Amino acid sequence: MKLINLRLKEGTAEGPQRYSIGNKIIVGYKIPRQYIEKDLTDDFYEELKTTGVYVLLGKQDGVEKVYVGQSDNVSTRLYKHRGGLEGEKRSGKEFWTECIAFVSVAPLIHKGHAEFLEGAFYEKIHTAGRYFIENQNMPTEKNLSKAEKKFCDDFIDDCELLLKLMGVPLFCPKEVGEDEDRSKFDKLVICNGDKCSNEDPRYINAIGYISPTEENPDRFVVLEKSIINSFVSKKARASIRKLRNELMKKGCIKEENGKLIFKQKYSFKSRATAASFVLGRNASTKDWK
Repeated sequence: MKLINLRLKEGTAEGPQRYSIGNKIIVGYKIPRQYIEKDLTDDFYEELKTTGVYVLLGKQDGVEKVYVGQSDNVSTRLYKHRGGLEGEKRSGKEFWTECIAFVSVAPLIHKGHAEFLEGAFYEKIHTAGRYFIENQNMPTEKNLSKAEKKFCDDFIDDCELLLKLMGVPLFCPKEVGEDEDRSKFDKLVICNGDKCSNEDPRYINAIGYISPTEENPDRFVVLEKSIINSFVSKKARASIRKLRNELMKKGCIKEENGKLIFKQKYSFKSRATAASFVLGRNASTKDWK
């Protein structure tokens, strides 16, 4: 049996929440963006002024997004991500609407721990495949002693428990049946070659749908598990090559058995751009059927 302590700053589930587990060192926070104030000076956020790991969560153009970070003063870092005061340096991360942070009571987490946790969080989120990861670069796990790694692994176990209590499926793979009904979407199935089979890296099987917004009526979303051409034509636009490299680094696209596969859905500005990206050459909306 575990004793979970939950404090609600505003007395409701809609405001900031603080979690702890019995005699464990972990303290978890779930805070809506609008409650992030300068340095979070209230006593409610006392532990947040120490070293820890955090994630920013939000939805942009219909895509669930996340950013993973760590800091030796989480409260100050979150405030900067919110935008800070006029004239202060801003992070440029506007997609998020709430943050989750994990720190310790003592505090017992140091910079090396936080860097290890950041890398572990990134890997778990990427493996689960629920969120598009906003990090420009993949965090590298810090080399720690065997004892320190065990400490971090135990801390991550506690983070997973609190995430479930918070109702945030950060590390949870999608259950069977959660994927969309693909029969209603536009499809692009092409084999570039006379004897190309579905095991060939030239085989393409992409599925997507038009998802207009007020800002972009032509927005087109390609679904996860879509297979794209592993090769890119020399005549393809430079922007397509650049975007492919960026999505590979972020883990949105991954190579499996010689094929490039979307690991999470991605939103394009138009059907034509999506077709060009998938086919690896200049294409048009007519390529989607």
